[in-house]
Amino acid sequence: MRAFVERTLTWLIATVVLGCGGDKEPPAQYALGQEIPLGIISVSVTQWADARGTSAPLRSLRPPEGEKPIAVFVRWRGLDEYGEFDRRTFVEAFLSDRLTLVDSDGFEYRALTAMPKDIYQFTAQAGSGKTAPPEWAVVFWTWVDSRDYELHIEHPNPGEGDFDVAAVDLP
Repeated sequence: MRAFVERTLTWLIATVVLGCGGDKEPPAQYALGQEIPLGIISVSVTQWADARGTSAPLRSLRPPEGEKPIAVFVRWRGLDEYGEFDRRTFVEAFLSDRLTLVDSDGFEYRALTAMPKDIYQFTAQAGSGKTAPPEWAVVFWTWVDSRDYELHIEHPNPGEGDFDVAAVDLP
């Protein structure tokens, strides 16, 4: 009986250890400007910028010493059946929760905030009346010496044959 228990425990431990190491699927690669389908929403990453020295008086652009703000600009579409307020709420939460910036050293930075691009640029689109505009800025705080970024976007509900994570190189 002892031999049976030892073999069973060894098998269970080996299964857990091998399962935890798992073969993580590499991210699906996309280019700047290419539309990335994510279920009920799609996004495209249009550009990015080192946001140091930006004139907008936003707290999210004032990181602590040793860090710098990076802004990634995203265009989204979808959610046509929802009202403006619901779309804005969804997009803001989605971009804040599902985007990660990775630098050349492998450090990962979670999004600090997401906002309509006109707020980031501290401008107002007179007469647009849209609370959920299609152009957004997502702000990250990275180490001051970080470089060579890749944006990772987690698929909210990947189905069979879908990717778990999309990646966009930010040259």
